[in-house]
Amino acid sequence: GDAPSSVADTRPSGEHAPLSLVGRDDELAALHASAERAHGETFAEARVVVVAGPSGVGKSTLVSHFLDELEHATTGALVLSGRCYENEAVPYKALDAVIDRLASALRRMSPADREQVMGDDAALIARSFPAFGVVTAGGGTTTDAIEGRERRQTFGALRALLGRLAARAPLVVAVDDLQWSDADSAALLEEIVRPPEAPRLLFVGVTRAGADEDNAVVRALAAAARAGSGPKVARVEVAALSPARAHELAAALLRR
Repeated sequence: GDAPSSVADTRPSGEHAPLSLVGRDDELAALHASAERAHGETFAEARVVVVAGPSGVGKSTLVSHFLDELEHATTGALVLSGRCYENEAVPYKALDAVIDRLASALRRMSPADREQVMGDDAALIARSFPAFGVVTAGGGTTTDAIEGRERRQTFGALRALLGRLAARAPLVVAVDDLQWSDADSAALLEEIVRPPEAPRLLFVGVTRAGADEDNAVVRALAAAARAGSGPKVARVEVAALSPARAHELAAALLRR
């Protein structure tokens, strides 16, 4: 097959970089390395990358720029992004906005494409995620927690739907402020990326450094990786700028 190639080859350097990204070449390159394509327009497997750093260091800006580059450089790439909120009390709160964007993406498809991607799964998914109640003509929209066998079926339905979507074009799921994630989100994400035959997507989680023990999603994915029941978790640390990088930023400011 073809040798792996980078999805995007644009990196912030010199006077043309956004000032918020000057000195972040290494971190951006590490993110692009996590999104390398092996064949054609889809990822070869499910991949997980965690971007960690102190509050205010620029993690969100870095990831937002990376996602923009990925969308513009990769034909048909679909980026589903969301964010956790500390005081939000909704089921699957790490994925609530992601699922809303997924439903919006499905609504924008032609009826034939939408039917092919959704299969018979939308009505079941709508039981846990009300956004899917407006994608399909039927199905309930209750937000009650789904337990036992039906919960497993719902997880499997969403995993299958994402798999069909990822087979069409590169798929990226990104969640910011993952330190506020919940156990339900962790269980769902662990099921989505579980091998074998997981959806060929890239999951990017942004989290505050030092919060791993309280981070349900990162803890679950890391444990699965250690046990061999999940993909490896790549980690990109975003620290305060080194003196050399700070000098680079100062020089860019002076040039402008």
